Amino acid sequence: MNTNELIQFYALQISVVAALIAFLGQRVWTWVDRHNKTKRVKTIMHKNLSHLRKDLLRIRDKRNSPSGDPKQQIKFCKTSFSEVRGYAYLYTEFFLQHINDIDLTKYPNTIEFFLHYRINIETIKSRFEKLNNGHLRFDSVNILLERLNKTIEEFS
Repeated sequence: MNTNELIQFYALQISVVAALIAFLGQRVWTWVDRHNKTKRVKTIMHKNLSHLRKDLLRIRDKRNSPSGDPKQQIKFCKTSFSEVRGYAYLYTEFFLQHINDIDLTKYPNTIEFFLHYRINIETIKSRFEKLNNGHLRFDSVNILLERLNKTIEEFS
């Protein structure tokens, strides 16, 4: 190969590499960015949901001393209620805010859990307003904990 042919050969290679970078570079960057955001969302969700599980277990087991009767009332004092209710932001203000960064089809248990979580929170709240005593049944708390455990597994 003479010098002109060699220059043309390298120029063609550089052009092909530049075209690939222009075509794929943005896609690769978007994938890497989305992957990193998803990882951070999963870490934050896992940590906070684990704290919620600890709070629910503490309220159920230490503050109420359950007998195991499924109909037993697990009482939520105002402090306990505030502790548990404080996690609602995870879904509305955090999880759903990252809807463009995560694939919701990978988190069906999370969506199911937060549906039931909100229902339980509203139940406790309405009982406070009517009875001045917020409570859930022992079996309701256990079902909520089972759903929570499945949700935490999605973020592991």
